[in-house]
Amino acid sequence: MKKLMMIGPASRHLSGYLKLIDGYFDQVAVVASRPMPELADWADRQLVVDPSLRSPAGFLKSIGQISRTIEQVRPDVIHVQQAGTMALAVMIANRKARIPVILTVMGSDVLVVPKQGWLQDKMVRAILRKADFVTCDAEISAQACLSLTGRLNGVSVVNFGVDDLYDERVEKERLVYSNRLHEPVYRIEQAMKLFSGFAVSHPEWRMVIAGQGSLTLDLQRKAASSPTGKYEFAGWLAPEDNLRYYRRSAIYLSLPESDATSVSLLEAMSAGCIPVVSDLPANREWVRDGVNGIIDSGGGENPLLRAIGLNPLEVARYNRQMLAERASRSRAKQSFIDIYEKIYG
Repeated sequence: MKKLMMIGPASRHLSGYLKLIDGYFDQVAVVASRPMPELADWADRQLVVDPSLRSPAGFLKSIGQISRTIEQVRPDVIHVQQAGTMALAVMIANRKARIPVILTVMGSDVLVVPKQGWLQDKMVRAILRKADFVTCDAEISAQACLSLTGRLNGVSVVNFGVDDLYDERVEKERLVYSNRLHEPVYRIEQAMKLFSGFAVSHPEWRMVIAGQGSLTLDLQRKAASSPTGKYEFAGWLAPEDNLRYYRRSAIYLSLPESDATSVSLLEAMSAGCIPVVSDLPANREWVRDGVNGIIDSGGGENPLLRAIGLNPLEVARYNRQMLAERASRSRAKQSFIDIYEKIYG
């Protein structure tokens, strides 16, 4: 019997991953930061812990809870998503059992967090060194792991894959879609400025801003006072509503200052959106400027004006073919299974 303990912050990444590998393990236990009833079909057992270094007593309690769960479940593999305090608690809790650990890092884990302070840097380095295998979704993240630990052995570049979301029955509208979190790193305000300038000569276009965050109210105030541009704040969206916006939108706009491979970028490309993205190494792994999307390097012509100069059908065809070759769900599943098979020998 193959047994997995899946651990991480409660998110669509965790639920999506369990759906991806469904059928490989006979038993799955989930440790997450909140109850996830949507996992009922994939998880045989759930534990809720939310370790934080701001509460030493709570952090120690979480370690004890995870340790006891490891003893009770006796998994063959522990797979942790995100190199944060949850991962740190797992590494400590697993010291006695020494179950093999796979760590899947998000881009910010290794590109942003270590730069936030001495403690954060030490934490990420310690977590990376304790993991038996590390997966990243972009080459830039793998190189960051190397610079943090001097280790490249056991580090794999694997994305979660994406389904073919294109629906030729849905007509593209004059919509620019953004669905990144409303936090400073994602530069939603800069995206709005670009759209405002674009809308001066193209007033028939609208921008839909999904998601929420600490900057939401400020962004809404700025949108309300904008002399140009039509903005719609959609809030948190269910997956099916997010998909509808992908399919309806002609352009997908994402301008983070730091990022690895964004799942939302791949989804938007799969659904036939023309991607307009910031000039980052991870984005350049997927977007060729002026060919299958637009890279915004700052300055020069508004990237949205450049985007509408591309042939949307040719862009959609190019991107769907590329994703089928490099980021299909079946390919992603097999890549993760190959790592598990190394543990099973």
